[in-house]
Amino acid sequence: MTTILNPMMVDHESRFERLARQVERIARIIDYDEGERHNARGNNEGMENIFQNKNHIPNRENPRLVHRNENANDVLHRLRGDRYQVTQIVEEVLNRVGLNVGFMNQPHFMSAFPQVVQMAEVPRGVKNPKITTKFAEEVRESTTEHVARYLVEIGNLANDENLKIKFFPSSLTKNAFTWFLNIRPNSITTWNQLETAFHAQFYRGEMNVAVTDLVALKCEDGETIDDYLIRFKNARSMCYVTLPENEIVKIATMGLGFYMRRKLLNVHIPDLAHLAEKVRQTERMKKEKEKHRT
Repeated sequence: MTTILNPMMVDHESRFERLARQVERIARIIDYDEGERHNARGNNEGMENIFQNKNHIPNRENPRLVHRNENANDVLHRLRGDRYQVTQIVEEVLNRVGLNVGFMNQPHFMSAFPQVVQMAEVPRGVKNPKITTKFAEEVRESTTEHVARYLVEIGNLANDENLKIKFFPSSLTKNAFTWFLNIRPNSITTWNQLETAFHAQFYRGEMNVAVTDLVALKCEDGETIDDYLIRFKNARSMCYVTLPENEIVKIATMGLGFYMRRKLLNVHIPDLAHLAEKVRQTERMKKEKEKHRT
């Protein structure tokens, strides 16, 4: 067993030794570039000071002087950006060899959109759209309907692909917005990619309504005809089968009570609006008859 494992262990150790050397080279190259930009002496002594001190211990934190003609905030921002890039490179090297690591524990947000999308601006004289439609991954929310509403709200800006992409996150909230935050940086470059990813994450096939589901809808006791038809229309809007209006009226009528169905038998009703009116008339006549009996 030892004979078998020893070569594997040696190979494993050699891999990590090579990895350590690669990471050290990356850090030194970028640290040197940073030091070279700010080293005014212009000789090799600067490079030696960057890598080690008198005890031959590598320097991880080299002091950076802020000159009079420099803005301290700009210098800090630049240094943080360079360090962020170094850490990204190191992470990528480690992950490529099978180590799932993440040193970037700081809450830095990296957009899923490229710079050209992030920097896109609305035409002069046009205000940024106010997105009122919000998708939160609630029960029975339709992804197709949400996209359609979003495109209507942004109006002519939908003709610009970059703007159409840029403002879409503003239409997300709660779990849906959290999903967007976790999309891989710079991975969405077209509207088709964004819409496909959105549907893939949130589309629910069971939201489609079949004709049998419409037939199963019934007007409940005490429910007004208006409330019943609102429920019926909502279900109809999610039905994937297109039906003529006269068939829709027949199905809606089947959901009414026995008394109402009998009264409406052989009555021509062209649409749901007329159905509601006929039901109201029938209910009024019924109440008047009951009133006269008493």
